[in-house]
Order: sequence, then structure tokens, then C-alpha cells
Amino acid sequence: MPVKIILGTSHGDEGKGRVVDDLVQTWADVVIRFQGGGNAGHTVYDKEGNKYVTHQLPVGVLDESKLNIISKGCVLNPVDVYKETKSLNLKKFNLKISGLCPIIEPTHILKDKLKYQGKGIGPAYSDYYARDSILFRDLVNDHKLSMEKIKDKFFKFQTYTKLFISDQEQLNKNFEFFNDWIRFYEDSVSMLKEFVIENENIFQDLFSDRLNILLEGAQGYGLSIDSQNYPNVTSSFPTIGGALNATGYNHTQIEEVIGVSKIYKTKVGSGDFFSRCNKDDEEVLAREGKEFGATTGRPRKCGWLDIDELK
Repeated sequence: MPVKIILGTSHGDEGKGRVVDDLVQTWADVVIRFQGGGNAGHTVYDKEGNKYVTHQLPVGVLDESKLNIISKGCVLNPVDVYKETKSLNLKKFNLKISGLCPIIEPTHILKDKLKYQGKGIGPAYSDYYARDSILFRDLVNDHKLSMEKIKDKFFKFQTYTKLFISDQEQLNKNFEFFNDWIRFYEDSVSMLKEFVIENENIFQDLFSDRLNILLEGAQGYGLSIDSQNYPNVTSSFPTIGGALNATGYNHTQIEEVIGVSKIYKTKVGSGDFFSRCNKDDEEVLAREGKEFGATTGRPRKCGWLDIDELK
């Protein structure tokens, strides 16, 4: 019945997916993703050398004998998860999704694109803490009513865009994106609703069943929303506290916390990166380490390991 947590100790991209995959093959019965959304990616290879990249789905989905859970600490883009399940081309998904996951809506993505990479993570968490989210259980219970709310937010955003930006080309692009998203909406809900968790006590039930439970982190400690690196952070808690809050486990139920690091640091995206090395050294590290984002494909900034931060 042990519970183990996998955490990144830097700014993400430490190789957590590989460690999770090793434990899936040798130890874990259950894999639980506890924070973040589709802004993270884990890259793993099977025994034949085939490459797989997961974003929102836990790495354990690659082994259909394992139970995989997306917990309430995650924000969920149903269309992206639907597309991800299709792209992996697996015969079976042993997957459960918390009905309490806040939904990433098209408007969240459009707002996010004004400043960041555009996955909608930050605006989705913002709506959640403002108590204005559509939850996954809302989609399952009444997807038509949920769509009306999604449309209402979108048209309010378009009105704002028209008043303050006055860019007709941008308005048209927003409509194109929105229409493309809703084109997959009903199929997404239809497929994903079979995975909804009806009872959040499932986490304690799995513990009572004496199963080996692995909590899979995304990003890293240095990107926690409440870290000293704010505002150059993510919008969730890739920490021990985040894992406990998302699952309901308490500290006495955690057997081991595994921190993953590598011998240099990387960072994807904008914002300060104080450990960044000079251009020539960065090119060597990026080339040898194949440092390109699993989700975005963007080259990662490379720098020296910060021992004080690691400690």
C-alpha cells in the first residue's frame, strides 16, 4: 500500500517521465497525475524504441494493466485529451478522470495566447479560484448547458477584443479557433465521460486495497506558483503539498518522495533564468541533451546546476 511521489527539483524537464516509466514497469499499480495540464510533456520509449509523448495523460497509460488517474489538481482540455488518446493509438485506456477537474475552455486559450504559450492553463486556474469554472462533471452531466456557458464566455471575450484591440483579422482568427475546438467537443465528451470518477474516495480506496500508488508530477519545484521565482512560474503546485491536496492523501501515507534532477538546468519559455550559461556552452548542452520541449518543441534555455536551489 505504499505511495511514492515523483517530483522535479528544478524548472522541469529533468527526466521525470523516464523515472515514472521505470516504476510503471517494475513497481506501480496506479499512476496519478496530480497537477498542471497539457503544458507539460513526458517523453518515453518502449522496448522496441518507439517514442511516445504524453501531455495530459499519465505515463502509465502506455501499459494497459495499470490504472491511471487525472486528479482534481489538474485542469483539463477535453478536446486535447481526446486528440491525445487518438494519437497514442492504444487499444485500451485504463483511465479515470476526476469530475472536479476544471475545464480549459477556448477563451482560456485565447487569453493565454496574449502573453504566454497559449495552452490556457493560467486562465483556467484563474477561473477556478474565482469560482467561475466549468468542471468535468458539468460536461458529463449536461454538455449542452456547459457549451452555452463556454459560448457565453467566448462572445464576451470577442466583445472585449473588439472594443480594446479593434483588430478584425484577430477577431476572425478567434472565431476560426473556436469553431475548430467545438467541432471536436461532443465527440470528446462522449468518449471521456466513460472515465469520470463518481466518488473521490477512490484514492483512499486504492490505498486500502494495498496497491502501489505513484503520484506523477509535472514541471518542477522552481516553477511552483508560490516559489520565489514568481511570476516566472507555472499556475499550479508541482510540490509535495500539491500532491497531497490533489489526492487527499496525508503525509503519513507517503512512503517515499523521489526528486529528479540532471547535471545541468533547463527552462522553456519566457522569463528570467539566472543559471543560463553562455551561448557556446548552451548549444553544446542543447545538442547533446536534445533539449527541445516535449509539448512545444521549442529549444530549452540551458544553464548550470544551482546547488543551493537544489538543496
